[in-house]
Amino acid sequence: MKRINLFLGHYGSGKTNVATNFAILVKNSTNNAVTVYDMDIVNPYFRTLDAKDTFKNNGIALIASDFANTNVDIPAINPRANILTDITSGYAIC
Repeated sequence: MKRINLFLGHYGSGKTNVATNFAILVKNSTNNAVTVYDMDIVNPYFRTLDAKDTFKNNGIALIASDFANTNVDIPAINPRANILTDITSGYAIC
């Protein structure tokens, strides 16, 4: 397991579900800090923000676009993208 784990694939391939389950697995396995960073700028309608309660209940931080789950369809990422390079402990899942 790497400190930064990226899930890449085509639209509808299950990246969000895999990343969500992987984040929970990492948190439960290591008990270290886990941050999920949703970098999907193509489709703001199906994002990890849908699972925000799941992340919160498992002690996992979530960073998503401010426009996620809105009717705004623009390619935007959260300005906290630097978290990927700034963290020195724990895991980042994108």
